[in-house]
Amino acid sequence: MSGSQIQASGFAGGHDSIGKTDGEYVRLRICDTGCGIASDNLEKIFDPFFTTKKTGSGLGLYISYKAVKDHGGLIEVHSKEGKGTETIIKFRLDYREK
Repeated sequence: MSGSQIQASGFAGGHDSIGKTDGEYVRLRICDTGCGIASDNLEKIFDPFFTTKKTGSGLGLYISYKAVKDHGGLIEVHSKEGKGTETIIKFRLDYREK
């Protein structure tokens, strides 16, 4: 789990897995059973300086998202309040830095 996901989930139960998808990507799937992300916040979680915490800079998820995108990857986040969050990170198998 990412530091932000661990902090937000309150160390709730969860699991993660790594696997190959349709031949184009390797996939890292991280799930937790924490408090989830409010739907009105979900579209903003990768924005720089966005945070719902009293402390922190709001840059952690932004930097993670940028690093994944810069390496040809994708991030998907699915969340339900009170149920938890699923984060899927995909990296292209054929990515070559340009």
